[in-house]
Amino acid sequence: MPSDSPQARILIIEDQKENLDLLIDMIGAANYQVVGAQTGEAGLKLAFQHIPDLVLLDIQMPGLSGFDICKRLKANAATHDVPVIFVTAADRLADKIEGFRLGAVDYITKPYQLEEVRIRVRTHLNIYHHQRELTRQREEIETLRDTAAIVNSTLELGDVLDRILSNLRRVVPHDHANIMLIDEEGMAQVVGCLGYAAETTDQLLQLQFSVADLNTFRWMLESRQPLIVADRRQEPLWQEMIREVNSLAYLGIPIIGEDEVIGFINLDSDTPGFFTIEYADKLRAFTDQVAIAIRNARLYEQAQFLAAAQERQRLARDLHDAVSQTLFSASVMAETLPMLLDHDPEATRQGLNQLARLTKGALSEMRTLLVELRPMALVETDLSVLVMHLVNAVRTRIDAEISLITEGPEFNLPTEVKIQLYRIGQEALNNVSKYALASRVTVEVLFTDDGVALIVEDNGAGFVPDQIGADHMGIRIMYERAAAAAIGLSITTAPGEGTRVIAQWSGRSQS
Repeated sequence: MPSDSPQARILIIEDQKENLDLLIDMIGAANYQVVGAQTGEAGLKLAFQHIPDLVLLDIQMPGLSGFDICKRLKANAATHDVPVIFVTAADRLADKIEGFRLGAVDYITKPYQLEEVRIRVRTHLNIYHHQRELTRQREEIETLRDTAAIVNSTLELGDVLDRILSNLRRVVPHDHANIMLIDEEGMAQVVGCLGYAAETTDQLLQLQFSVADLNTFRWMLESRQPLIVADRRQEPLWQEMIREVNSLAYLGIPIIGEDEVIGFINLDSDTPGFFTIEYADKLRAFTDQVAIAIRNARLYEQAQFLAAAQERQRLARDLHDAVSQTLFSASVMAETLPMLLDHDPEATRQGLNQLARLTKGALSEMRTLLVELRPMALVETDLSVLVMHLVNAVRTRIDAEISLITEGPEFNLPTEVKIQLYRIGQEALNNVSKYALASRVTVEVLFTDDGVALIVEDNGAGFVPDQIGADHMGIRIMYERAAAAAIGLSITTAPGEGTRVIAQWSGRSQS
């Protein structure tokens, strides 16, 4: 605010009427709004009713002295920063020291010199207004930073929209607000609103329209600029979305993400002419952060959808590759065995054993897949049982003697340890079935007083570790899983000598 603006309000507290009138005339001639009071009580009342931009304060007054008034002004949060200039006939050093100690910015002695008073008043007004503007800008930046941090603290789109709405009032005051998003066909839909009556909220959330059909939104879409409407009743281009919105003033702004309008923020006020260009600029700065938050939330939704689709495809593959083939083999065997019963009882007996093995393996495959579909099962099921399902599932895939050994009483493992041990065992057994060509496989789950060890050993082909890439056979993933849960992992192998994988966790006493 310029120092000689009529908005600059100066309060003069002086008990001598001739001095008060003189100061009012001197300062009022400089185009300030000047009010005066002859007592401390009256001056304080004026100060607290309408905060001044500067106070001229006499020291020697009956009742409350200038020092007492200054103390009260500085003790009040509303007037704490208002500059105070002492005016007095006594040019005493002790008074000057006390005045500055109480927070005054200057000290003028009588007789007053017109130009001196005006220069000092103008100087301190300029300093005060400059400091106030800096404070306002700093608070505005902090508000935008804080709200941006809050808005971007989640990746769930619903939470993002709720936080945008709840923090909008910190940026721009308003009575009602809603957010619209635009789909690929140019249709806008209200996805969140705040401050409306329940019936109006329901209607807004059901609203869907073409952006090109409403003048206001088409203009914002094409211009990419905020729109301020002082009074809807006097705006010839205004078209109501629903009649239940009775607010008069409107501020709308397009949400622009990656050079594309992806939606709108709409603010309403019941006060005509409420929204200003300054409010529009503040909203624009906030909307830049909103666009980033919405974009991140949408990418997160897409990533979740893609991950779910990939997981469904993987499970479908596993069902086809493992369970379906196993059940097909079991079905063929079940149909063939009755024909062998009379001619070759021994072959029938062996076939029944093989049929039992196939169905048991298929059941374990299904249980393993159910664990994948319901991850809480990993937490709820004992590690030895989880490993048993893995072993039984592998029995249907390879022609090898597979032994499962469990030792020691099982205790409650930390969730992360159990999950990572299970995944390491799963990866090790997958490698056995795919690459080992083993005739004998041993799996051990050994519980001790201090921890647990999972060992997967085969007598298969083995490999040269230095010649196997980190991404081959899931070795890198196994080591990453082990590191994530402080599990010690060692892989011992050589060509023609099989492979031994040991995953060991110690720390029961700290768990």
